[in-house]
Amino acid sequence: MSVQQYIDSIEKFADLTDPAELKPRLSRSLDEIGVGAWTYTVIRNCEGCFAPRYMTTYPEEWTAHYIDKDYVATDPTIHAVSGGLRPVRWDELETDPSMTRRGRKMFQEARDFGLRSGVTMPIHGPGNGYTVFGASFDRGEKDLARDWPEIRSALQLVVLGAHDGALMLWRTADDRDAVHVTDRERDCLLWTARGKTTWECAAILKLSEDTVRFYLRAVMDKMGVHSKHHAVVKAITLNLIVP
Repeated sequence: MSVQQYIDSIEKFADLTDPAELKPRLSRSLDEIGVGAWTYTVIRNCEGCFAPRYMTTYPEEWTAHYIDKDYVATDPTIHAVSGGLRPVRWDELETDPSMTRRGRKMFQEARDFGLRSGVTMPIHGPGNGYTVFGASFDRGEKDLARDWPEIRSALQLVVLGAHDGALMLWRTADDRDAVHVTDRERDCLLWTARGKTTWECAAILKLSEDTVRFYLRAVMDKMGVHSKHHAVVKAITLNLIVP
């Protein structure tokens, strides 16, 4: 997926006016990168947000089974991402020597319900908000592992775009009034959105890498996000930059 395609995927959610449209719109975007079913669970709402606690396209039978077995209390995918930022593939967890017997059983039962391979992704922010996103793919574990470097970037941007688009609907106040970026911060965001590394941004803007990192960190703090890629997604949805 090209940089322009990434931007297009983000902008699909920037004009959301009806919360009911989020689920089908996200499903269509995820289908383009091979996601067969997904789940979005708000663990902790951000202050001022009134997001739905749960959205899913997982099979109803699996959801009922998951609840009946009380897997939410021990789900290894949720625990694996709770302290980090990166998505984690399920096959990585299942083959981990420290995986519990109950955890392995959950993965096997998920396959029995058609969830063959997948990933779980944390979404931190804004503020103290925390959401967990899970995606099951229409391919086997080996094929997902092979294609993961490309899929990972696309998945993150689509999900973050949907998350920020949803927050624009759910927040009680308009985020545009709360986020003000300087010209230099906007420049750093813009070149990051165009796929440039920190070193490349520094060379283009004739700044040091540390200065570019300082500007990006400042924007991340203002937006209440924890990665420069999430800041880029938010900046696009807020019309702060046009890549």
